Amino acid sequence: RAIEAWQYSYRMMGAYHERGVTMSVEHYLPISTLVPQSTSMACVILDSLIAAAQGVKDISLGIGQQCHLAQDAAALRAYPALGRRYLDAFGFDDVELSTVMSQWMGGFPSDEGQAFGVICMAALAGYLGGVTYMISKSPHEAFGVPTTEANVHGLTASKMVLRMLDDQKLAPIAEIAAEQAIIETETRAIVDRALELGEGDAALGAIRAIEAGVIDVPFS
Repeated sequence: RAIEAWQYSYRMMGAYHERGVTMSVEHYLPISTLVPQSTSMACVILDSLIAAAQGVKDISLGIGQQCHLAQDAAALRAYPALGRRYLDAFGFDDVELSTVMSQWMGGFPSDEGQAFGVICMAALAGYLGGVTYMISKSPHEAFGVPTTEANVHGLTASKMVLRMLDDQKLAPIAEIAAEQAIIETETRAIVDRALELGEGDAALGAIRAIEAGVIDVPFS
């Protein structure tokens, strides 16, 4: 029922595009933390195929920072590569792709300096992964709903890191490349099996993959 409801929403977005108004959709799985990036990516890719089939032409592939620097950066690099691979294979080569990373979605330290450390590490991961845009956090996440001022401070901390890195040429990092290869291999194994179960239909494949235990997430 959920997939059918989203197909209706995606078809509406496709209808708007056909009339000259292009809307972007963000596909984002891990509201919980510590979800393996390959699991998240497999679900996001299947959702992107479902959306593209209904005429959606602009998709953002969303991930959550997991605080392993090499894996976060590798996932950000792997997302558009794999997304493009599957969309093109299904004939959706006119779909625009971008990436978005939400900074750490889990519990934040109450110490403000430590909280800034989490935020700045996220900005570094986003930079190394070439993220298109990033959802920033504040140093007051541990206390409830942040004030406007606290949100601004989180944003300016991230922007400061990116500004400092902007003119630096970092050599390719071997660990990030190795992690990317692992993530892409894991993701392809899940997605390919899901599409096989669905006989090439991403929506049917998603349902059958969950029923068969090929896809399982701790909190969807």
